[in-house]
Amino acid sequence: MSDTTTTPELPLPGVPNGQLPVKRGRGRPKGRAKTGGRQRGIIDLHALKPGMTTRELRDHVAAICAARGFDPISTMCLIGMNRNLPAKLRFQVSSEVAGFLYPRVKTVELTGADGGPLAMAVGVASLRDWLLALPDE
Repeated sequence: MSDTTTTPELPLPGVPNGQLPVKRGRGRPKGRAKTGGRQRGIIDLHALKPGMTTRELRDHVAAICAARGFDPISTMCLIGMNRNLPAKLRFQVSSEVAGFLYPRVKTVELTGADGGPLAMAVGVASLRDWLLALPDE
């Protein structure tokens, strides 16, 4: 009995007679079957036009939605109001729609010169002028 065991050669798809072709530089060796890549029937919106800007892509998608009578905001509103769906999904969709209707509030920190405390000075003369400007009741 020999110390080495041999395994039967399995034929490789796309390779004639099961022999591996010589790899030339980078990439897939010649004769090897292609795998991966874009699947047939899948639309890549970015591949519609080479060099398409974000605005052009947005306009293109808006035109497709308008042609088919589809409004994504209305659809999200309907999902958010559907009581048969899970509350987590309804909350998430409602949160997304709220971003289109209400502005986000950002925290603003008031500081003085060079990031120090805010200094306010009120003089007696300016306070007197302000009090005199009040309407008589």
